[in-house]
Amino acid sequence: MTETTQTEASATTPAGAPFPSVLVGIDGSRTSRHAARQAAILAPEARIRLLAVTWEQGRGATATAVLSRWRAEDALAHADRDLRELGLRPAIEVAEDLDATGRLLRESIGHDLLVLGGHARSRTGGVLVGNTATAALHRTEVPLLIARPLDDPHTLLDRILLAIDGSEPSLDAARITAALARRRQVGDIAIIAPRAVDPPARHVLAASAAEIRLATGVEPVVLDEDGPGHRAIVRGAAEQHSTLIVMGSRGLHGAYALRSVSERVGHETPCSVLVMHGSLVWP
Repeated sequence: MTETTQTEASATTPAGAPFPSVLVGIDGSRTSRHAARQAAILAPEARIRLLAVTWEQGRGATATAVLSRWRAEDALAHADRDLRELGLRPAIEVAEDLDATGRLLRESIGHDLLVLGGHARSRTGGVLVGNTATAALHRTEVPLLIARPLDDPHTLLDRILLAIDGSEPSLDAARITAALARRRQVGDIAIIAPRAVDPPARHVLAASAAEIRLATGVEPVVLDEDGPGHRAIVRGAAEQHSTLIVMGSRGLHGAYALRSVSERVGHETPCSVLVMHGSLVWP
Protein backbone atom coordinates (compact mmCIF):
# COMPACT_ATOMS: atom_id res chain seq x y z
CA MET A 1 0.00 0.00 0.00
CA THR A 2 1.20 3.48 -0.81
CA GLU A 3 2.19 5.44 2.27
CA THR A 4 1.22 9.09 2.03
CA THR A 5 3.50 11.59 3.76
CA GLN A 6 1.63 14.63 2.43
CA THR A 7 -1.62 14.63 0.50
CA GLU A 8 -2.45 18.27 -0.14
CA ALA A 9 -2.32 18.84 -3.90
CA SER A 10 -2.76 21.99 -5.95
CA ALA A 11 -6.20 23.50 -6.38
CA THR A 12 -8.84 22.10 -8.70
CA THR A 13 -7.64 22.26 -12.28
CA PRO A 14 -9.58 24.50 -14.66
CA ALA A 15 -11.47 22.77 -17.44
CA GLY A 16 -9.57 22.57 -20.70
CA ALA A 17 -6.09 22.25 -19.18
CA PRO A 18 -4.00 19.88 -21.34
CA PHE A 19 -2.94 17.66 -18.42
CA PRO A 20 -5.26 18.06 -15.40
CA SER A 21 -3.56 15.35 -13.34
CA VAL A 22 0.19 14.63 -13.38
CA LEU A 23 2.29 11.93 -11.70
CA VAL A 24 6.01 12.65 -11.29
CA GLY A 25 8.41 9.85 -10.42
CA ILE A 26 11.09 10.92 -7.92
CA ASP A 27 14.15 8.65 -7.63
CA GLY A 28 16.61 10.82 -5.75
CA SER A 29 18.57 11.85 -8.85
CA ARG A 30 19.10 15.36 -10.19
CA THR A 31 17.08 14.44 -13.28
CA SER A 32 13.98 13.65 -11.21
CA ARG A 33 14.22 17.10 -9.68
CA HIS A 34 14.27 18.51 -13.21
CA ALA A 35 11.23 16.34 -13.93
CA ALA A 36 9.24 17.93 -11.12
CA ARG A 37 10.10 21.45 -12.25
CA GLN A 38 9.26 20.75 -15.88
CA ALA A 39 5.95 19.15 -14.90
CA ALA A 40 5.05 22.45 -13.23
CA ILE A 41 5.97 24.42 -16.35
CA LEU A 42 4.14 22.08 -18.72
CA ALA A 43 1.02 21.84 -16.56
CA PRO A 44 0.98 24.78 -14.13
CA GLU A 45 -2.67 24.29 -13.19
CA ALA A 46 -2.49 20.52 -12.74
CA ARG A 47 -2.95 18.39 -9.66
CA ILE A 48 0.65 17.21 -9.31
CA ARG A 49 1.55 14.09 -7.37
CA LEU A 50 5.15 13.30 -6.49
CA LEU A 51 5.83 9.60 -5.91
CA ALA A 52 9.08 7.99 -4.73
CA VAL A 53 9.29 4.18 -4.82
CA THR A 54 11.67 2.73 -2.23
CA TRP A 55 12.98 -0.74 -1.52
CA GLU A 56 15.28 -1.74 1.33
CA GLN A 57 16.35 -5.20 2.48
CA GLY A 58 18.50 -6.38 5.36
CA ARG A 59 20.13 -4.44 8.17
CA GLY A 60 23.53 -2.99 8.95
CA ALA A 61 26.44 -4.05 6.75
CA THR A 62 24.24 -6.46 4.76
CA ALA A 63 21.56 -3.86 3.97
CA THR A 64 20.76 -3.19 0.31
CA ALA A 65 18.47 -0.57 -1.15
CA VAL A 66 17.17 0.42 -4.57
CA LEU A 67 16.22 3.77 -3.06
CA SER A 68 16.47 4.21 0.69
CA ARG A 69 13.64 5.72 2.68
CA TRP A 70 15.68 8.67 3.93
CA ARG A 71 16.94 9.49 0.44
CA ALA A 72 13.41 9.28 -0.98
CA GLU A 73 12.06 11.64 1.66
CA ASP A 74 14.94 14.05 1.13
CA ALA A 75 14.39 14.05 -2.66
CA LEU A 76 10.65 14.59 -2.20
CA ALA A 77 11.30 17.49 0.17
CA HIS A 78 13.53 19.19 -2.41
CA ALA A 79 11.00 18.65 -5.22
CA ASP A 80 8.18 19.88 -3.00
CA ARG A 81 10.11 23.05 -2.18
CA ASP A 82 10.85 23.65 -5.88
CA LEU A 83 7.17 23.37 -6.82
CA ARG A 84 5.99 25.53 -3.94
CA GLU A 85 8.36 28.24 -5.17
CA LEU A 86 6.45 28.00 -8.46
CA GLY A 87 3.14 28.40 -6.65
CA LEU A 88 2.06 24.75 -6.57
CA ARG A 89 1.23 22.43 -3.68
CA PRO A 90 1.90 18.87 -4.82
CA ALA A 91 0.77 15.68 -3.15
CA ILE A 92 3.74 13.69 -1.83
CA GLU A 93 3.87 9.92 -1.43
CA VAL A 94 6.36 7.17 -0.65
CA ALA A 95 5.66 3.59 -1.73
CA GLU A 96 7.64 0.38 -1.15
CA ASP A 97 8.10 -1.85 -4.18
CA LEU A 98 11.08 -3.69 -5.66
CA ASP A 99 9.78 -2.98 -9.18
CA ALA A 100 9.88 0.82 -9.25
CA THR A 101 9.07 1.07 -12.96
CA GLY A 102 6.08 -1.25 -12.70
CA ARG A 103 4.78 0.58 -9.66
CA LEU A 104 5.04 3.98 -11.35
CA LEU A 105 3.27 2.68 -14.44
CA ARG A 106 0.45 1.18 -12.37
CA GLU A 107 0.12 4.36 -10.34
CA SER A 108 0.04 6.47 -13.53
CA ILE A 109 -3.26 4.93 -14.62
CA GLY A 110 -5.92 7.53 -13.97
CA HIS A 111 -3.46 10.39 -14.46
CA ASP A 112 -3.20 12.42 -17.66
CA LEU A 113 0.60 12.54 -17.76
CA LEU A 114 3.56 10.65 -16.33
CA VAL A 115 6.81 12.62 -15.89
CA LEU A 116 10.19 10.97 -15.39
CA GLY A 117 13.79 12.16 -15.45
CA GLY A 118 15.85 10.91 -18.38
CA HIS A 119 19.17 9.24 -17.58
CA ALA A 120 22.08 8.80 -19.98
CA ARG A 121 22.55 5.06 -20.42
CA SER A 122 22.92 2.46 -23.12
CA ARG A 123 19.59 2.40 -24.89
CA THR A 124 19.44 -1.38 -25.28
CA GLY A 125 20.61 -1.84 -21.70
CA GLY A 126 17.95 0.56 -20.54
CA VAL A 127 15.22 -1.50 -22.19
CA LEU A 128 16.51 -4.84 -20.98
CA VAL A 129 17.59 -4.10 -17.43
CA GLY A 130 15.09 -1.53 -16.38
CA ASN A 131 16.08 2.11 -16.95
CA THR A 132 12.80 3.57 -15.70
CA ALA A 133 12.31 6.27 -18.34
CA THR A 134 13.39 4.02 -21.22
CA ALA A 135 11.24 1.12 -20.06
CA ALA A 136 8.25 3.39 -19.49
CA LEU A 137 8.42 4.66 -23.07
CA HIS A 138 7.14 1.38 -24.51
CA ARG A 139 5.02 0.27 -21.54
CA THR A 140 3.10 3.37 -20.51
CA GLU A 141 -0.60 3.73 -21.23
CA VAL A 142 -0.61 7.49 -20.67
CA PRO A 143 1.38 10.37 -22.22
CA LEU A 144 4.95 10.54 -20.94
CA LEU A 145 7.34 13.46 -20.50
CA ILE A 146 11.00 12.50 -20.28
CA ALA A 147 12.67 15.50 -18.67
CA ARG A 148 16.25 16.40 -19.51
CA PRO A 149 18.22 19.05 -17.59
CA LEU A 150 17.57 22.71 -18.34
CA ASP A 151 19.41 25.59 -16.69
CA ASP A 152 16.04 27.34 -16.40
CA PRO A 153 12.87 25.17 -16.43
CA HIS A 154 10.90 28.15 -17.76
CA THR A 155 12.66 27.68 -21.12
CA LEU A 156 11.02 24.26 -21.64
CA LEU A 157 8.48 25.68 -24.13
CA ASP A 158 10.84 28.13 -25.83
CA ARG A 159 11.58 25.98 -28.89
CA ILE A 160 9.20 23.10 -29.59
CA LEU A 161 9.74 20.53 -32.34
CA LEU A 162 6.53 18.73 -33.34
CA ALA A 163 7.21 15.38 -35.05
CA ILE A 164 4.39 14.07 -37.25
CA ASP A 165 4.04 11.24 -39.75
CA GLY A 166 0.51 11.31 -41.14
CA SER A 167 -1.12 9.13 -38.48
CA GLU A 168 -3.90 10.01 -36.04
CA PRO A 169 -1.44 10.23 -33.11
CA SER A 170 0.34 12.92 -35.13
CA LEU A 171 -2.79 15.01 -34.88
CA ASP A 172 -2.93 14.27 -31.15
CA ALA A 173 0.62 15.58 -30.82
CA ALA A 174 -0.30 18.66 -32.88
CA ARG A 175 -3.39 19.29 -30.76
CA ILE A 176 -1.47 19.13 -27.51
CA THR A 177 1.21 21.44 -28.93
CA ALA A 178 -1.51 23.89 -29.95
CA ALA A 179 -3.14 23.58 -26.51
CA LEU A 180 0.17 24.38 -24.83
CA ALA A 181 0.62 27.36 -27.14
CA ARG A 182 -2.85 28.68 -26.30
CA ARG A 183 -2.39 28.38 -22.55
CA ARG A 184 1.27 29.35 -22.24
CA GLN A 185 3.70 31.84 -23.77
CA VAL A 186 5.30 29.38 -26.19
CA GLY A 187 8.28 30.44 -28.30
CA ASP A 188 9.19 28.99 -31.69
CA ILE A 189 7.41 25.91 -33.03
CA ALA A 190 8.80 23.83 -35.88
CA ILE A 191 7.24 20.78 -37.53
CA ILE A 192 9.25 17.87 -38.85
CA ALA A 193 7.63 15.36 -41.22
CA PRO A 194 8.83 12.72 -43.69
CA ARG A 195 8.92 13.41 -47.42
CA ALA A 196 5.35 12.17 -47.90
CA VAL A 197 3.38 12.26 -51.11
CA ASP A 198 0.33 10.28 -50.04
CA PRO A 199 -2.84 12.35 -49.41
CA PRO A 200 -3.34 11.26 -45.75
CA ALA A 201 0.16 12.40 -44.78
CA ARG A 202 -0.26 15.71 -46.61
CA HIS A 203 -3.61 16.19 -44.89
CA VAL A 204 -2.18 15.63 -41.41
CA LEU A 205 0.76 17.95 -42.12
CA ALA A 206 -1.61 20.70 -43.34
CA ALA A 207 -4.00 20.15 -40.41
CA SER A 208 -1.14 20.24 -37.90
CA ALA A 209 0.26 23.44 -39.36
CA ALA A 210 -3.23 24.96 -39.24
CA GLU A 211 -3.63 23.97 -35.56
CA ILE A 212 -0.35 25.67 -34.69
CA ARG A 213 -1.10 28.74 -36.80
CA LEU A 214 -4.51 29.16 -35.17
CA ALA A 215 -3.01 28.85 -31.68
CA THR A 216 -0.03 31.14 -32.19
CA GLY A 217 -0.93 33.39 -35.11
CA VAL A 218 2.40 32.43 -36.68
CA GLU A 219 3.09 30.01 -39.53
CA PRO A 220 5.28 27.20 -38.14
CA VAL A 221 8.56 26.28 -39.79
CA VAL A 222 8.34 22.92 -41.59
CA LEU A 223 11.64 21.04 -41.63
CA ASP A 224 12.60 18.71 -44.46
CA GLU A 225 14.90 15.98 -43.16
CA ASP A 226 15.96 12.76 -44.86
CA GLY A 227 16.94 9.44 -43.32
CA PRO A 228 15.45 7.13 -40.69
CA GLY A 229 12.74 8.73 -38.60
CA HIS A 230 14.50 8.82 -35.24
CA ARG A 231 17.72 10.19 -36.74
CA ALA A 232 15.82 12.89 -38.66
CA ILE A 233 14.03 13.99 -35.47
CA VAL A 234 17.18 14.03 -33.36
CA ARG A 235 19.05 15.92 -36.09
CA GLY A 236 16.20 18.39 -36.54
CA ALA A 237 16.03 19.01 -32.79
CA ALA A 238 19.78 19.70 -32.71
CA GLU A 239 19.58 22.11 -35.66
CA GLN A 240 16.66 23.98 -34.07
CA HIS A 241 18.21 23.92 -30.58
CA SER A 242 14.88 22.48 -29.45
CA THR A 243 13.99 22.47 -25.77
CA LEU A 244 11.07 20.04 -26.20
CA ILE A 245 10.06 17.44 -28.78
CA VAL A 246 6.37 16.50 -29.00
CA MET A 247 5.53 13.31 -30.86
CA GLY A 248 3.25 10.28 -30.98
CA SER A 249 4.05 6.63 -30.29
CA ARG A 250 2.82 3.42 -31.86
CA GLY A 251 3.14 1.60 -28.55
CA LEU A 252 5.48 -1.24 -29.52
CA HIS A 253 6.23 -3.77 -26.79
CA GLY A 254 8.93 -6.28 -25.97
CA ALA A 255 11.73 -6.76 -28.52
CA TYR A 256 9.80 -4.72 -31.08
CA ALA A 257 10.37 -1.65 -28.91
CA LEU A 258 14.00 -1.71 -30.03
CA ARG A 259 12.70 -0.45 -33.40
CA SER A 260 10.38 2.19 -31.92
CA VAL A 261 10.98 5.71 -33.23
CA SER A 262 9.66 7.36 -30.06
CA GLU A 263 11.78 5.08 -27.83
CA ARG A 264 14.93 5.88 -29.82
CA VAL A 265 14.24 9.60 -29.84
CA GLY A 266 13.43 9.54 -26.12
CA HIS A 267 16.79 7.98 -25.40
CA GLU A 268 19.04 9.75 -27.91
CA THR A 269 17.97 13.37 -27.89
CA PRO A 270 19.51 15.72 -25.30
CA CYS A 271 16.29 17.71 -24.90
CA SER A 272 13.05 16.81 -23.12
CA VAL A 273 10.53 14.66 -25.02
CA LEU A 274 6.75 14.53 -24.66
CA VAL A 275 5.37 11.30 -26.12
CA MET A 276 1.65 11.00 -26.76
CA HIS A 277 0.79 7.33 -26.43
CA GLY A 278 -0.67 6.12 -29.73
CA SER A 279 0.88 5.27 -33.06
CA LEU A 280 3.81 6.99 -34.75
CA VAL A 281 4.76 5.15 -37.96
CA TRP A 282 7.68 6.74 -39.79
CA PRO A 283 8.74 5.30 -43.16
